[in-house]
Formats: sequence, structure tokens, C-alpha cells
Amino acid sequence: MTDAAQVGQWGAPTFEVWVVRKDYAEKHPEDVAKFAKVTLDSFADYAAHKDSWTADSVPVQKIAKLTGANQGDWRGGEVLEGTGKG
Repeated sequence: MTDAAQVGQWGAPTFEVWVVRKDYAEKHPEDVAKFAKVTLDSFADYAAHKDSWTADSVPVQKIAKLTGANQGDWRGGEVLEGTGKG
């Protein structure tokens, strides 16, 4: 087990947890795979272009919309890199 701060130190975003019901995953593996691909692609884009991920950037706007987060709370990647607060 670990926490968001440790995952952030490893370089992975920490803004979401993935959960899927077993029955759904068994019936719709292609949907689960598509979701994983889109999410992992966004992690990779962030890792490659951290400076362009700002509060008013398209990726941050999309994450805010999908998660219900306030994009104005974006603090230069703190959400993706972990806050160190666990």
C-alpha cells in the first residue's frame, strides 16, 4: 500500500482512482481498455509537457470538468505530482 504523495514522487498523476465493477469489466473489456489508454496517454503528456499544463490549459479544463474539480485550484502540477500530504 502507498499514498498519493508517494505515487506523485514516482512521477505518476494522483488526481483519480480507477474503479470498475468486475461484471462490467468482463462484459466491456474494450471500454475499460479505452479508458485506461486515454488516462495513461494524459499522464504521459503531462510528464512530457508539465510547463504547458496550466489552470487555463485544455487538459486541465477537461480534468476539472470530468472530475468536478475547480480548475482555479490548479497549482502547477501539485495535483498530478502529489502534495506530500498523503
